[in-house]
Amino acid sequence: MLTFSSQQLDTVAEAWFQQRLSDLLPDSRGVIDTPEGQKTVAEQCAKARIYGMRTELDIADYVITAWLLGLDFDTRLTAMKEILAAPDLTASQKAALITQVSSVLLDELEKGKR
Repeated sequence: MLTFSSQQLDTVAEAWFQQRLSDLLPDSRGVIDTPEGQKTVAEQCAKARIYGMRTELDIADYVITAWLLGLDFDTRLTAMKEILAAPDLTASQKAALITQVSSVLLDELEKGKR
């Protein structure tokens, strides 16, 4: 009979989550499936956890935002920095807000192209 420790199960679950998340990310440069791309996804997942995000949905919101706005969006963009540092917001509220702000920013950029 095979037995797995909780740490082994956590490692497998995290790898599976990161792979599913990678499948969602736009990959115009073809880097997602490289070791560097996978390392970047893992690093961004870890950064999301630093901001208190624990659910897959919250972490995915963070990673997708980083992928679209730049991996340093959390420190480069003042609004994002303030949202992520706000002690009165839950992790899910932070994830929802960064998603909303990202949508507005991307919509404005798209309008500027027209």
